[in-house]
Order: sequence, then structure tokens, then C-alpha cells
Amino acid sequence: MIRNSNQEVEILKRQSLPDITIQQTGSMDAIFEIAENNEYSIDEDLTADGDPLKCNIINNRPIAGYFRINNIRPATSITLEEIRAILDKKEGIDYWIVENDFVVMPNA
Repeated sequence: MIRNSNQEVEILKRQSLPDITIQQTGSMDAIFEIAENNEYSIDEDLTADGDPLKCNIINNRPIAGYFRINNIRPATSITLEEIRAILDKKEGIDYWIVENDFVVMPNA
């Protein structure tokens, strides 16, 4: 584990702590330390208009460098309301009805 100066990281819309951890450190190994240093839980919703995160750890320099050089800023967070909306649609194979939602065709 490499430590650098106290770097502050701007939180983008839809970024989660796992997103920022992988972006800044190159692995998920430091997620608990970053959460503790910033007084967050690992599954807490972050706000883009809030204070930047303090992150001074790099675990996997090649991966962290790849994210930095290619300006990759993952933002995979999904809200509870969005999860409920997805579940309420009742889409997908669990809800399909044979001959209604899809047709079974014999081998040609």
C-alpha cells in the first residue's frame, strides 16, 4: 500500500464509495479505511455537492494510473427509489409467460 499526500477527490453525481475507491486506489482493499477517514459507511449515498473525499492511498498503481490517464470516473450508484421502480416493472425472464411474452420455436 502506497500513501501519497492528502488528496481530495471531487464526488460526481451517482458516484459511490466503491466507485471512488477503485478509481483512486486501483482496488477495493482500502474501502474501509477511506470510509472511516471520511466518516462514511461503505454503502452510504454520497452527494456530488458535498465535501470532497480524502483519499491518500494507492494499492494498485497500474489500475489507478489507467483510470487517471483515461479520465475514467465510474458512477454506478443507484438510489432505493430507482431499485423499487425497476422491481415494480416486473420485467425479465422471471415474469415472462410462455406464448405471451415470448414464443418457443421448434428446431428447424
